[in-house]
Amino acid sequence: MTLFLLYAVPARKYQFDKYGIWTQFDIWTQGLSSSPAYGQGYAIQTMLLLDRLDMAEKGLEWIAEATYRPIDAYRVPRDSPYHFYERTYSPDAEGVISLDVGCGALNLVNVTEQLKVARMIIGIVAG
Repeated sequence: MTLFLLYAVPARKYQFDKYGIWTQFDIWTQGLSSSPAYGQGYAIQTMLLLDRLDMAEKGLEWIAEATYRPIDAYRVPRDSPYHFYERTYSPDAEGVISLDVGCGALNLVNVTEQLKVARMIIGIVAG
């Protein structure tokens, strides 16, 4: 299954096991970044669908922490610490790669994918 093949990539496995970040790229950003949508969001949705709640919990803890309190060197211009933004970075990225903001806060895709995660969780709890 694709989720487990991706998880088997040593750098991604290390980052996820240590921090809960599901890195989106293996080469670009040296495997030290993700996003609430294409990286973290899709991975958490897949974990929930596969009933891998242990993995989903770890990924959810990361996205909550990375959204509210991003790593120190990453300054995201936004009106609220609750606003999702396009990129998240591993603590290991500080001083290693450029911490670009990208599209910034409240990018529709990033908000939507986490909204889908929330809706899935409600269905899991209520189901």
